[in-house]
Amino acid sequence: NKGFEVIEAKWLFDIDPKNIEVVVHRQSIMHSAVQFNDGTIMANLGPKSMEIPISYAINISKRVANNLERVDLFTLKNLVFEKPDLEKFKCLKLAYEALNKGHNYEVILNAADEVLVNSFLKGKINYLDIPNGIEKIMNSHEKEELNTIEDIIKYDKKIKEETLKYVEEIGGKNEKN
Repeated sequence: NKGFEVIEAKWLFDIDPKNIEVVVHRQSIMHSAVQFNDGTIMANLGPKSMEIPISYAINISKRVANNLERVDLFTLKNLVFEKPDLEKFKCLKLAYEALNKGHNYEVILNAADEVLVNSFLKGKINYLDIPNGIEKIMNSHEKEELNTIEDIIKYDKKIKEETLKYVEEIGGKNEKN
C-alpha cells in the first residue's frame, strides 16, 4: 500500500520519486509529513484509526466535528521512526522500481497486485507469492509507451491475464506443498 502511495504522491504533486520517502512508524500516530524548502516539517498526527482521514475525504476536505478518539500529546513518550528495509518490504521496493523504469511498470505493479491479492484472499496462493509474483511479472516485460487511457486499459487487461496464468501455475504447486 505504501508503494502505491509513493506513486500517487509522484503523480498528484509532480514530485521526483527520489524526494518521496517512506518512514516506518509502528506507533501509527504520524500519518504523513511534508518537509519544506527551509527544512521544517509539517506532520499530520492522529489516532491509529483511519476514521478521521476517511471523514475528511468523504466531506470533501472539510474538517467535521466528531466524537472520535483524540491523540493526547502528554501520554506520548516518544515517536519512533525507522527506514524501511526494502528486502523485507519487497512491494515497496518494487513500487520504487516501477517509478524508475517507466509508466507501463506502474500499470504492471497495480494490475499484478490486484490479481495476486485477490488470489491470496481466496486462498489460491501464499502471502509471499504476492511480491514474488509482481517481481516476476515486472521482470518479464520491457519498457513500453502508454500514451492514451485506452492503451493503459488494454495493457492492464493484458497484465491481469498474464498474472492469472501465473496464479494457476503456482497455485497448483502450492497445493502440493
